[in-house]
Amino acid sequence: MLRLTTLLLLACLLAIAAPAAADDDPVVSATGHGQAEVAPDIAILRFGITAHQPTVAAARDEVAAGVARLIELAQGFGLADDHIATAALNVRPDTQWNPETRKQERLGFVVSRQVTLKLTEIARLGELTEQALGLGVTEASPAAFDTTRRDALQAEALAAAARDARA
Repeated sequence: MLRLTTLLLLACLLAIAAPAAADDDPVVSATGHGQAEVAPDIAILRFGITAHQPTVAAARDEVAAGVARLIELAQGFGLADDHIATAALNVRPDTQWNPETRKQERLGFVVSRQVTLKLTEIARLGELTEQALGLGVTEASPAAFDTTRRDALQAEALAAAARDARA
């Protein structure tokens, strides 16, 4: 087994050296692995509120009321304004296929809006989610977790990868 490993190592070195010998500028490349682990301290929550109404105005008003309730809840949990974001309003016709007339029939309109919340008290994640669902939220995506130390941890992992590559 040792001889096979030695032969493979020799073959790799020759493969690296052969192109360098043919080139005026020798090149050496190395790869390394580094990682940093941390428990998340941020949860990103995405909720959607959708309304089906005969008019755009009625659907828009229903969604606006739901978004206002959700924002009020988030503020009650201590979320700062910069941790609350709303997406653009989406409007589309609400239609249904009529097999007798073989045509789409308009039932009204569907209006929706997404709200993203950045929760820094992860221990309150379940409580916030349950209360949001009780306010008429129609969609809830699984929480995405992150850390406030992302930049420092990425630098730490990069340094570990560089040390590994040098070794």
